Amino acid sequence: MSSSGAAAEAGNANFVHCEVLYFIQNKCSVLPFDSIVSISSDFYTTSEVENARAVAAEILSPSKRVTKHSGQEDVRRKKTIQDLVKLCLDPMIQLPTFFSVDMSRVPAVGVEHVDVSMLLQEVCALRAEVRSMAQIRHKITEIGDALGTSHSGADDGFPAANVTSGAVVNLCSTEGSTSYAATAQLLQESGMKEKPKVKKPERRPVVGRAANLKLKTVTTTRKIDIFVSRLHPATQISDVQDCVADILGANYSDKTECSKLQSKYEALYSSFCVTVYVNVDEFHNVLDVLNAPESWPQGTLVRRYFKPKNGGT
Repeated sequence: MSSSGAAAEAGNANFVHCEVLYFIQNKCSVLPFDSIVSISSDFYTTSEVENARAVAAEILSPSKRVTKHSGQEDVRRKKTIQDLVKLCLDPMIQLPTFFSVDMSRVPAVGVEHVDVSMLLQEVCALRAEVRSMAQIRHKITEIGDALGTSHSGADDGFPAANVTSGAVVNLCSTEGSTSYAATAQLLQESGMKEKPKVKKPERRPVVGRAANLKLKTVTTTRKIDIFVSRLHPATQISDVQDCVADILGANYSDKTECSKLQSKYEALYSSFCVTVYVNVDEFHNVLDVLNAPESWPQGTLVRRYFKPKNGGT
């Protein structure tokens, strides 16, 4: 499909045929930047990459220009793919959905590009589940043995309680023939159950709210650190402070501090650390408001921020 035909299709149905952009658009969120560039530059030809650049240039024209690089083919191909990956990662650019009609022109991702740490985490989670299932199976077996012992005592014409008490008397009458651990195991096998521990209710401290002019209190404050990312690279600290003031109100304007963090790709997005000083009784309310999706612009990434102990950012 030509670049003009691709742009026309994007305008009508928001779907565009391009194998190169299909692979980049679907892998940019699951593979590292360098891996996508390396795989694409080794797999696709220069003509395929140039055709993908032309498709993207016509779709984004005239609002954004896609540079046409010069030089050797491998260098030109790699730089063009880097530009296409950056376009797909840019949250400010609305691209159509690309599709492929020839899956032979879509590279397969090898084992060397798989996130091994993610696989190890999944294996550890599966091991933990298997251990928990084994413990549950062991407990079920113990319960079944205890119930079987109780039923056998009832079938002999004696209540289960009498069988258990008789076993306790017989075990206690032995003069040091068995150890304490062996005696406890025999008691469990005879059907005796351990007395459940009664958990005492937790008493939490009380924070007063009544207005009392006779006593004076001190104001206890805490700070909330919020990580805000995926903002436009041109975003300033004052813009973020104004946004927080709109969210929390003008009363928190002088209680808010903001600092810009160093992003991995500064040309694509910017990140900030927002610190808000609040009273203790308002801590949870303010935290809920700052973590609400409705408080921030669409596409913004927001989460709690914990500063490193060494004092770095």
